[in-house]
Amino acid sequence: EVEEMEFQAETRQLLDIVTHSLYTDREVFLRELVSNASDALEKLRHARATGTLSGEGAGGPPLEIRVTTDEANNTLTVSDTGIGMTREELVSNLGTIARSGSKAFVQEMQMQAEAGDGAGAGGDSSGVIGRFGVGFYSGFMVADKVDVRSRSAGKAAEDEGTQHEALVWESTGTGRYTISPLPEEVRQERGTSVVLHLRPDLSEYSNEATVEAVLKKYS
Repeated sequence: EVEEMEFQAETRQLLDIVTHSLYTDREVFLRELVSNASDALEKLRHARATGTLSGEGAGGPPLEIRVTTDEANNTLTVSDTGIGMTREELVSNLGTIARSGSKAFVQEMQMQAEAGDGAGAGGDSSGVIGRFGVGFYSGFMVADKVDVRSRSAGKAAEDEGTQHEALVWESTGTGRYTISPLPEEVRQERGTSVVLHLRPDLSEYSNEATVEAVLKKYS
């Protein structure tokens, strides 16, 4: 039951810029992913406070963000126990540019490329990333494959069967991505885990001390 889809054209442009540009400050990806995780916790808090979450009680894991390194497998994982995503939300949040800031980023990079100052054609674009933030897609600055495992907190009781299914979104950052049920042996509580399969030349981000230093810098 693997569903394969194509990225929206604008998202493909964004991924192309992110994966091929030279960044002086690659580590901003961690700030972006932790910021997203924090938003997911806030959304769950809000949904609980406003009573819009009919499929999930107040129980479940405490609200938290975890950053886990695995040097043996060269991965870095940012997990939250927030609102989680349904299949439709994985498509809309990750397959299309949901944030206006990301659209503005693409437009700015195109303008720079046309102006011939190099940023759009593989030059240093970290200043532009710093200004707009590219959210989730920044993970592709350091990873050649990204898995997003998610279990929705459940928004509508009538859809509970599908809402609570744990799913995995996978992509290598090229033109396509897949969404499939997460294998039962892979544990995923309510919330989302972004697993970065790091590029071989960027394995320092699977080192705990390196990641702790970056987190301190941005906290």
